[in-house]
Amino acid sequence: MTQTLPSTQPPSSPPWVLAFASDYGQAEPYVGVVKAALLHQLTPQAKALCTLLDVVHHPHALPQVAWHLSHSVPYLPAHTLLLAVADPHVGNPQQGHLLLYRPSYQQVFLAPNNGLLTGLLPQLGAEVQAYLLSEETVAHWAWPYPPHATVGPTFAGRDLYAPVAARLLNLFCANPSPNLHTLLCQAAQPVALEALPPSVLPPAAQRVAPQHVQCHVAAVDVYGNVILTLPNHWLSASTTTLHLCGTTPPLKEPTPLPLLHYYAQAATRQPLQPVPTAFALRGSHGYVELACFQAAAASALQLAPNAALEVQWC
Repeated sequence: MTQTLPSTQPPSSPPWVLAFASDYGQAEPYVGVVKAALLHQLTPQAKALCTLLDVVHHPHALPQVAWHLSHSVPYLPAHTLLLAVADPHVGNPQQGHLLLYRPSYQQVFLAPNNGLLTGLLPQLGAEVQAYLLSEETVAHWAWPYPPHATVGPTFAGRDLYAPVAARLLNLFCANPSPNLHTLLCQAAQPVALEALPPSVLPPAAQRVAPQHVQCHVAAVDVYGNVILTLPNHWLSASTTTLHLCGTTPPLKEPTPLPLLHYYAQAATRQPLQPVPTAFALRGSHGYVELACFQAAAASALQLAPNAALEVQWC
């Protein structure tokens, strides 16, 4: 008879994902420098347990970063620390630093307290808990800096948020079954969700009539595709054409756009033309998108993020 002896190995901590979002863009070294600063301050144990994941790095676009975050959070696994650094008022000590904790998924979200994370609250559910980190705690956790490092007031992602994220991951990975609420309360002050600043997400679409809405441009992607705040399910199954009107800035005339099912249809309907012709799609985010075949719809339609417009369909 074989007897199984109890393991003498200490319980291991679960692996963690460090998801990173910012408004730095990808053309400059800022994203890589923040990740390097974070890795510099991780313990060997945390380095072995952590996976770095880039979510979005849309330059100079707080609402667009918030929009893409809101549609990425459902795919983040358990044991994720999301570091989101998008802040047009970088260096402002009055707004503070926000932590959100989602117990059932053991997820933690770290960002400036500027409304970036507020738009995630409906998705995170009633269980979510909020904490504010003091400037003193952040400054204490930021030390020591790497040797010969340059520290300044305008690169908070590198000099403040990367060290704080590293400190949190070191704490989480050092505890096989961490009570994250207890750990967070030791470092931060709980705050009511109602006290958080308003969301920076674009306004939701509003119905004017059953087939007429007022909406906004939520985001423009790198291909020039325009994502509207118009939900796909507001369109009927028989909808074939969308009409854009009442845009800000105004279009010269109402613009009819065929509603296609997928991009390949545009290749057969609209081979390459000197003047691109836009069309509409039910986008994969769950919202209507405007696109052109191998061209930028945002340029063709002269639409920019946060632009207001009215859409009718038949």
